[in-house]
Amino acid sequence: MAEGNRARSSSRLCFCSGCCSKISIPPAVTCRVVSSPPMVALITILVVLLVYQVVPPRRPALRAAVLPAVVAGLAIFALGQIFLFAAPRIVGVAALAGPLATAFIALAWLSFSYQALLYGAAWVSVRDPVIRGGAATDDIEDAPNDTGAQTTEDAQAAEDA
Repeated sequence: MAEGNRARSSSRLCFCSGCCSKISIPPAVTCRVVSSPPMVALITILVVLLVYQVVPPRRPALRAAVLPAVVAGLAIFALGQIFLFAAPRIVGVAALAGPLATAFIALAWLSFSYQALLYGAAWVSVRDPVIRGGAATDDIEDAPNDTGAQTTEDAQAAEDA
C-alpha cells in the first residue's frame, strides 16, 4: 500500500503528462532536472542559437552566433524569472486591477524579451563577416594610405630632408 501511495505522489510531481513513465527514470527526478533553472537557461540559450542559425537568409558562422545567443538567452531567461516573480505579487496586491496590471507586465516582458532577441541578432550580424559582406578584420592586411594624409614615418622623412 505504501508503494502505491508513493507512486501516486511521485506522479503528481510530474507535469509532463505522463511521458516520464515510458523511461526507467522516476518521473519526479526527470521533471525536476528538466525544469531546474540551469537546464531552463541552457534550453533557452540553445533555442536562441537555433533561431540565429535558421532565421537569417544567409546562415552566420556558429562562432559569431554563440556569444550573442548566450547573452540574449540569459537575458530572456532572467526576464522570464522576473515576470514569474512579479506577476503573482501584483495580482495579490491589487484585487481589482491585478489582472489588468499582469497583462501589462506580460506585454512589457514580451517586449523586452524580443528586444533582447533582436539586439542579439544585430550583434550576430556585426560579428559575422559573411553577413557583413566583407572579410574578417583579422584577414585585412595593412592597406595603403589612400586618404592623402601622411603617416608619421613619411612626415619625419619629409622633415629630415
